[in-house]
Amino acid sequence: MDAVARARGAEHTIEKLVGVYRVLIPRFIAAYTYHLNGTSRITDAPTIRSLSFALQDEFEDWRDGEMLHPVRLVDTPEKVERASRRQEELEKLALASGGIAGPGSLGEPAQEVSVA
Repeated sequence: MDAVARARGAEHTIEKLVGVYRVLIPRFIAAYTYHLNGTSRITDAPTIRSLSFALQDEFEDWRDGEMLHPVRLVDTPEKVERASRRQEELEKLALASGGIAGPGSLGEPAQEVSVA
């Protein structure tokens, strides 16, 4: 989150939107989906309901961000490069940190990753 928030000011709008809509929100969707898939329809109805609402909100936010980001803001080769570079930086940080919920929290084994 701190890495996404570091992009401040109007001149960093592309970088901030990439952080939210291309890196964070897809990870939220994955985490909510993982936990939803681990629920029991018999005993976890309130959890299922909450996760379903959260997923719906995240999908809508992601869709709205995708409509804004590439169509209106990333309209030159230089801006494409900026967006790609920022996404790569944040993806590497997310990988090194173990994801939004920490290493091993989404069912995969924790592993050490070095970021160059």
